[in-house]
Amino acid sequence: LQAVVSTQSTGSFGLRIQRQSINTKQSLLSCIHKVRESHEPFKRSSDAKFKALIIHGINDGMLGQWFRVLAHCDTLQQTAYEPWSYMTKHGFSDAIKIVDRLSNIKFDLPT
Repeated sequence: LQAVVSTQSTGSFGLRIQRQSINTKQSLLSCIHKVRESHEPFKRSSDAKFKALIIHGINDGMLGQWFRVLAHCDTLQQTAYEPWSYMTKHGFSDAIKIVDRLSNIKFDLPT
C-alpha cells in the first residue's frame, strides 16, 4: 500500500521515481509510452512522436544505447527492413558510434 501511495504522490508532484535497476530496453519502452501519452491526446503526427523520442534519447544520454537495442532486434529487422538495407547488413554500427559521442554532452532540448 505504501508503494502505491508513494507512486501516486510522486506522480502528482511530477517527481521521478528512482528505480534500482532499469535496463536499456525498459528505458526505451518507458520513453515510447511517455511520448505516446503526451502526444496522442493532441493528435500529434508520427513524425512529431518520433522527433520527441529522439530528443528524449539525446536528453537522457540513451540514444546510442537505444539504437543498439533496436539494431540487435531480429524481429524488427525482419519486419521493418529489407535484406539489403544498411540496418540489416551493417547493424547500424557506424551511426551508433557517432550517436554514442552525444551521451557525454548534457542536453536539455524541448520535446
